[in-house]
Amino acid sequence: MLNRDPEVDGLVRRAFDSCSMDERYVTVAFGVRESQGWVWSGIGADRLIYPASVVKMYFLVYALMRCHWLQLSSGGLHHALREMIQVSDNDATNHVLDLMTGTTGGPPVPDDEWPDFFARRWQVTEFFRRRGYDQIVCMHKTFGHAAYGREAQIRGVSKCRRNALSGYHSIRLLAELWESASGVSELWPKVVAERALEILWRTPGGPIFGSAFADASGYWSKSGNTSEVHHDCALIELPECPMMALAVFTHGTDPGTIHRDLAIAIRRELCA
Repeated sequence: MLNRDPEVDGLVRRAFDSCSMDERYVTVAFGVRESQGWVWSGIGADRLIYPASVVKMYFLVYALMRCHWLQLSSGGLHHALREMIQVSDNDATNHVLDLMTGTTGGPPVPDDEWPDFFARRWQVTEFFRRRGYDQIVCMHKTFGHAAYGREAQIRGVSKCRRNALSGYHSIRLLAELWESASGVSELWPKVVAERALEILWRTPGGPIFGSAFADASGYWSKSGNTSEVHHDCALIELPECPMMALAVFTHGTDPGTIHRDLAIAIRRELCA
């Protein structure tokens, strides 16, 4: 777990205010690696939001952990995991979730089969909650348009059980993976953390944070976009700055250049 820091509170607030953003529609979580460990701050960072494809980062870690527990090679999943993260392919994602939970899509589940189906789909959520990722929901497939049959059924009336994450959850997971892959901690098995970061590796900057981190020497990220939300979270290694993790989630507004502008402002505050 990351420790909240008053100095980082001030940094994030100055960066946020300099971009004239509305807290009702934009949340930010920011973590930085100091000599004694990770510290963080944020604005609305613990607010649960529909994560769109950011949830695939959690499916990735859970799948790699399952392979680790069962002493299975993840080679058979290699292509699907990469497509799920690097292309954000929904078919690959749904294949991974079915394989890891022993479920399949189809018509609505009969009443007598519902408890077992729900429990299987709840596995990923329960796994992360047991590790302190409170209140998250990671149990639904991702679709380009709409869910039907049992996929609509499990989301509940008015989508009351849809996937839900916060910006803090996302920077925490990235920071923990980095610590474990670096051998600094044992929060995750080293081999799992290394493999997860290998798949999360991206060309520095990416399409959302853009030029803010174009010169990064290390960049690991997952974004998520729908008609209602636009998210990006990244672990960033820059030559002149400490290791950092940043998540910017927007909802109910045209994001424009919000992600890039806020990333530039935070970098300016941190690395000045």
